[in-house]
This record gives sequence, C-alpha cells and structure tokens, in this order.
Amino acid sequence: MRGKQRKKVLLILDGPALVSEIKGKTNLSLAETSRVLRGLVEQGLAECKNPEDHLGRVYGLTDKGYNLQKKIK
Repeated sequence: MRGKQRKKVLLILDGPALVSEIKGKTNLSLAETSRVLRGLVEQGLAECKNPEDHLGRVYGLTDKGYNLQKKIK
C-alpha cells in the first residue's frame, strides 16, 4: 500500500464511520480524507455503505480491506 495517509485511514477503520469521524481520528483535512477514501474505494479496500445519501456518507472496509489491515497492524 502506498501513502501514509491511506495507511492511516485503513488502520482506524474498524467499523462503519462517517467521513467527519475519520477526519477527526486522522487529523487530515476534509479534502484529504475524501481523496484517500476515494482511493481506497477504487482499490476495492473500502466501500460507501450509503451511496444514495449525499450528506453523512458512511464508509467501511471490504473483506479485502480487512485482510490488508490485519497484515499491516
């Protein structure tokens, strides 16, 4: 996995979380958090649990993401 920010987000996602919660736990800006989450989704490591909602989006790890998280912890 490339990027300290992606690793940081991957490690704190232990369950579904709002973007604002992820932002608060990682000390990344909202823009950085959103960019990192998009990258994790594109890699199949995370997914948006409520894609129909435009506000209050919830993200969580996929099985692939959990497996990678276990390897790097």
